[in-house]
Amino acid sequence: MLEVPTLRADARMQWVLIGVCVVNMLILARDRPAPVVVGVVILAGASVLAVVLAMRHTSRRQPPVRVTTEYLELPDGADSTVRIAWPDIATCTIARRQFLPHLLVEVPDPDRIRPAPNRWQRAAATRDGRYRLAVALGGSRAIRNRLRAEVTGRTVR
Repeated sequence: MLEVPTLRADARMQWVLIGVCVVNMLILARDRPAPVVVGVVILAGASVLAVVLAMRHTSRRQPPVRVTTEYLELPDGADSTVRIAWPDIATCTIARRQFLPHLLVEVPDPDRIRPAPNRWQRAAATRDGRYRLAVALGGSRAIRNRLRAEVTGRTVR
């Protein structure tokens, strides 16, 4: 069994927003007196620390992607997972989305996923008549390459 850590996809947006805020604070403080500059630098540091702690908290709660001989298990929230049998997967690729590597899984029949998605999840994940799931991947490049080799070997028909 292969386990690959996952990330919450919204974590990257937290970094973008905090980066924009820190740059704006530093630009506004550049011609100010020294006490104001020190205060801005302390505030910027506290903001970055808050984002780092929030990302550690959110990424720890996300279950990993698991590859077994019978199925592919993907996170479906903070604590739950979904299982998809290998014959029920149409395509499975790893691609970059939002600066992060994502595992993209396409399933022809969403009713074969366990537990089956409700109608709102099905509507949100359906594009061009195909049900697609995307999971942001963490871990090293070597682990992602092993995952790519595993899913390629099991889904090529």
